Amino acid sequence: MSVEKSLSNNSSKKFSNKNILLALLGVIALIALIIYFQYKNRPKSTEESTYLIKEESGTNNKNTEPFSSIDIDGDGDKEQVPREIVESKILMLTENNQLYVISPIDKDKKLLIDGVSSYASSKDKNYIAYLKTYPFITDKAKSDGDIHIYNLKTQQESKIVAGKAAQRNISWSPDGRYVIVERGTSTTGSNDVYSVETGKNTGCTFSGSILWISNTEFLNPLFSNNFTPRGGQVINARGIRKVNIETCQSETLILPTNTADFSAIKLMGNDLVVLKTYVDKPEDWTDFSQGSKIKTTYEKFNLLTKLGIPYPEYENEIKIETDRLKALVPYTVKVKRIYTTNKDMATGWELINVYKGGTIYNNEVYLMGPEKTVVKIGDNATGTWL
Repeated sequence: MSVEKSLSNNSSKKFSNKNILLALLGVIALIALIIYFQYKNRPKSTEESTYLIKEESGTNNKNTEPFSSIDIDGDGDKEQVPREIVESKILMLTENNQLYVISPIDKDKKLLIDGVSSYASSKDKNYIAYLKTYPFITDKAKSDGDIHIYNLKTQQESKIVAGKAAQRNISWSPDGRYVIVERGTSTTGSNDVYSVETGKNTGCTFSGSILWISNTEFLNPLFSNNFTPRGGQVINARGIRKVNIETCQSETLILPTNTADFSAIKLMGNDLVVLKTYVDKPEDWTDFSQGSKIKTTYEKFNLLTKLGIPYPEYENEIKIETDRLKALVPYTVKVKRIYTTNKDMATGWELINVYKGGTIYNNEVYLMGPEKTVVKIGDNATGTWL
């Protein structure tokens, strides 16, 4: 009996252990099922990421520049538009002296300042310096000879009292410490420098165009009457000098000769692209008996070594780029000339003014992007980046 009882007890224990195991497996299966259905039926986020992160192959070489998928040109297909373009603003000045700000995405046009003859935005995009000069403003009562500074954040305006007539163009130093005002009626004009901090004229005056190479230094024409007079409005020979805006001291970089003038065109790293205007003989400057004998070519001048080399291929590079932009403009637009603004090399997008002839405001303004993306921003105005 004791043996039979022992066998019976062992059998009961085995049955009980089996039931416990089955129950445990059932609980595990139930928990897994609950987790599955909770995951499957979880609420989905209704927000989509505004920007997509583009990553290039390679573990240490990642481009984290964000893009937004937008049909920016209205062709029905979405383009990958960099955040810098999405968040950018464009300024447009109309013939009636109204300065508008426009978003390149929704083309929303808002009047920013009324009564503007010339303007420039600071590099930090916080300020706009502008002029109200007659005759660019036809209503003489609305014009003055001062410099106006508009704060884009506060929408408040301040003024630098200049009291100068015939002011026609204005620009900023890269660091925003100075504004430069060009005035006069001659081809070259005369530039005055004003300190934004003090509101005073620094006394530094120079003529001709400006090409900045740092916050305090720029390249400027060196006019000289020590060489053979040239024909046309500017009879002085023209070279290139470097000017310090704080000290107004200059350094000659390229001297003209009796047969050649030199103009600074653009910077390419430490290399300066130079336009060389020349003749074979000094008397050819004023001899038009058989047509003009004046020729042009390009050179490359290194600012560190002070050495120059021929760069004639630049002329073809300009033509290729101009032809590319012309081909993107709608064929119905009669293009007389194309003016480009500063190109954003990081994003590859460029704002251009298509001049159609007549007044300086007879333009169509376009934003050109990669993959032949063409966005019309406006017309009958001149456009620049804010």
